[in-house]
Amino acid sequence: MGTGAAVGEEADADAALFARCADARSQTAYAQRSGARPAAGRGGDHGRHRLVSALIRHLPFFAIAAEEENFQRAAARLHISQPALTKRIQDLEANLGVLLFERAKGRVSLTAEGRAFAAEARRLLDGFEASVRDLRRTGARELLTIGANEQALRSASLTGALRAFRAAHPEIGVTMSLMGSAAQLAALRSGQLDAAILYIAQDDPAYAHSREIRQDDPFVIALPEGHALTGTAAPRIADLAGEDLIWPSGESSPALHADLDRAWRAAGVEPHVAVEILSAEAALNAVSAGLGIAVVRASNAGREPPGVVLRPIADLDIRSTLRLAWPAVPSRTLGLFRDFLEEWGA
Repeated sequence: MGTGAAVGEEADADAALFARCADARSQTAYAQRSGARPAAGRGGDHGRHRLVSALIRHLPFFAIAAEEENFQRAAARLHISQPALTKRIQDLEANLGVLLFERAKGRVSLTAEGRAFAAEARRLLDGFEASVRDLRRTGARELLTIGANEQALRSASLTGALRAFRAAHPEIGVTMSLMGSAAQLAALRSGQLDAAILYIAQDDPAYAHSREIRQDDPFVIALPEGHALTGTAAPRIADLAGEDLIWPSGESSPALHADLDRAWRAAGVEPHVAVEILSAEAALNAVSAGLGIAVVRASNAGREPPGVVLRPIADLDIRSTLRLAWPAVPSRTLGLFRDFLEEWGA
């Protein structure tokens, strides 16, 4: 059989796979609600090409919309406008001939067909991302690409494990990119990273594919020299009421930002965030510049600029921990690294 015939058969198989949920009942329902012509009426090569083309363009957007069941939140995650996302979903529904979402009073929810298709879409996207990663490494030295925040590089157990892993697996090249939590999650979804080391909220979908990294590094408060609380051995959160706060960015470190906000409110204190920053170094420099007080990890002791004093916080009990996160379909090198961390005890 010639190559052209094989490619044609693969395209037909893909079209059939994606269209499995487009049975006559759901197509009729879609046509009645939307006025669109069911996809079953678009036969031939042109119809198959149009369907596969629509799926390639819109499937990643549908997968995020299905996770959120909220177009506004999904659009924010995808960094596009809500109308643009709505148009993509409508185009996908029109090509499938299936109503994927119910719309009612400004809210959306997956239909039964949409829920079944969402599971299939996620499986296909995960498989595609894994294939892309493997393809990029064909014929080359195996790589392990890890994203990490600044704090991860101060974890003695993690840096020790990385050093030992490289010694145990010289055939694997380890590269690390320093980036915020949100950027790491985006890079994981796009297949640019094998793993991410970050703070992650339990309600984030990525939490399901992650494990805690052992860390003994409590939070402390960074105060300008001469501040009244520098004479207190361990201030309480209530002592910080009314202070200008320098906090991790809610965009780049959403989990840690949310945990700090909850801790302040649980202590009966309304947080007044004056500055949001991307790193502990920036936070300490902002304190030195007189912009407020900052919450940083204790491992920053010795790195503070002149005029900054660190004190423990007596009642700050934040359970945010660094986690190693990976795609739903992990790479081989990530599997080796994950197993190594278990053995190492990191």
